[in-house]
Amino acid sequence: MLEELTPTHITEFNGLFARGTEEAVPANHFIKAHNLRYISNGFATRYGTSLSLTVAAGVRRFFPFSIEGQVDRVIYLDATGKIFDSLFPATPILNIASMVDFSMIVLNDRAYLSPHDGVTGQAGEIVYVYQGGGIAARPAGGNPPTGFTLVASDSVTAGYVEVGLHLYAVVFETDSGFLTRPGPTVYAQHTSAGAFKVKITNIPIGPAGTISRSILATKAIINYDGDQEGQELFFVETGVLNDNVATEVEFEFYDSQLVRSADYLKDVMTTIPAVLGFTAFGGSLVGWAPNVEPSSVYISVAGEPESISLIEGGIQVEPTTGGGVKNCVAYRGGALMIHKAGRVYSTSNNGQEPVYWEVQGPIDLGVGTSVFGIATILDEEGNTVDKYVVASRKGIIAYGGDFSNVITAKIEDLWARVTKTAMKSIQMALDPIDELIYVAVPLDGATTPNVILFCDYSNGLTIDGVKWSIWNFSQYSPTSIGIDVDADGKPVFKIASVNGNIYYLDESVFSDNLFAIPTPTFETGYVGDEGVAVNYYGGARIRAKGAGVLDSQFSGLDETVTVIPPSILMVQSAGRFYQIDFGLQSQKAKLKGFTTSFGENFVITKISLYSSAFWAEEPL
Repeated sequence: MLEELTPTHITEFNGLFARGTEEAVPANHFIKAHNLRYISNGFATRYGTSLSLTVAAGVRRFFPFSIEGQVDRVIYLDATGKIFDSLFPATPILNIASMVDFSMIVLNDRAYLSPHDGVTGQAGEIVYVYQGGGIAARPAGGNPPTGFTLVASDSVTAGYVEVGLHLYAVVFETDSGFLTRPGPTVYAQHTSAGAFKVKITNIPIGPAGTISRSILATKAIINYDGDQEGQELFFVETGVLNDNVATEVEFEFYDSQLVRSADYLKDVMTTIPAVLGFTAFGGSLVGWAPNVEPSSVYISVAGEPESISLIEGGIQVEPTTGGGVKNCVAYRGGALMIHKAGRVYSTSNNGQEPVYWEVQGPIDLGVGTSVFGIATILDEEGNTVDKYVVASRKGIIAYGGDFSNVITAKIEDLWARVTKTAMKSIQMALDPIDELIYVAVPLDGATTPNVILFCDYSNGLTIDGVKWSIWNFSQYSPTSIGIDVDADGKPVFKIASVNGNIYYLDESVFSDNLFAIPTPTFETGYVGDEGVAVNYYGGARIRAKGAGVLDSQFSGLDETVTVIPPSILMVQSAGRFYQIDFGLQSQKAKLKGFTTSFGENFVITKISLYSSAFWAEEPL
């Protein structure tokens, strides 16, 4: 009878421990944790996955896309170099046959897309903007007005313009809010006597997508030397044509009303070279690692994602050391953290143009990452990054002011199996509501992700608090992952595969798109004395419920002695402990449990192993 033996109760299940020998695994951790999830005071079979979107050509990358007034969906790149909006699957929004990957960010209800190869922005390519509706993405930015002569003269209408010489130019505004460089090449000139409005004629019609045109003017110039570039241009608030039809406008203004400088437009990029990745910082779009200058970070004008100064809109991060920039993240409002492959730097907005921002560092060596190797956690107000999690060669680190919190410390032997030459393929997704982290990684020489490292941090984002499991899928590889939301705003984990399709974690099933979840398995740490005594292990009691058959295996040290007891037939409302009987002699022993068939699943909240001393020491 088990009552005659001494129980070892395991009521805490703190996840996978893969560090050192199996004997080093604490009793409240697992030697194996395969396709498991964690619940309060227990663990269970992970949920299955169901089809979210059929993509026959396979998916290389996807991103959730949510903008005001439009249905939520995903933007995805298929294996043929085409990017689609999932609401309009018949026609790609971007088609670049050589594109193997891309990055995306949503700002001002627009998606910005950049082709890349996981190392830098794609050579010869640019950043694109997509506004929804299935209409093809177009190059971000726009060309300035050229090839015309702008004319400025007195109107016949009485009015007031500051007496003296003024220069005039025009800019186009695109449907994504981008303002072009001023044109024409030679600005219009007009000397006002002050009694009439000014009339601007021969204003050009902008290209498709132009929604308005704005007149720029200088203040009255004294002793003009012919250097138009040396004169500051301002927006004339009364000189706006809110259409793309009219070719003339007249208005009046005082120099004191010219307060909004347009000089920054003189050097704005007409198109933005393709970058490796995007983030937002202080209202600016940040992009990094264009192909020709991979140590550069581009920073747009605040509130104008497409306005990046060719002269002052970028910073260089030690171009001769450490390779190119791989990732950037805004931290606690004031700092922009810049990661290369093996080191990290920081900078901040000092009130000047980005080219004059001071780059500090490296502030840590060895904590680099990849293009999709960072996930952020916002503060309680939901608008500032309070912590971020970074996948580095050292391991996965939760940064909250320093890089000491390596949350993969308990599984460092597992992290050592990550293919370091394929770090660029790692992708991290974080669910802050359920306090879960998903990391798609390539293990054991794979060049693309073949498993997901699942992390539950509901007990704290600390080395001791996190609980790990390995997830895999028999029919597809987790090429790209992300967190979407359902109609109720609940987080939904999604997986895309180059093998085809996008899937979602479905809490109503315990199968992967009609295939069995690959052998959900738990294996306890060894129990027993640290001395030389031999114990008799008589059995176990497991508080479990579920469906199907739970198989088990009880093994001594080095699995030299193994007992395979009868299987347990589980039910959803068991109302009792299941008992497993076995007789095994060993100094220490461990219990392994698993399911193998379609739809089988378990929930376990307590394991009790029963033993007694049998020999004072191992007999000769």
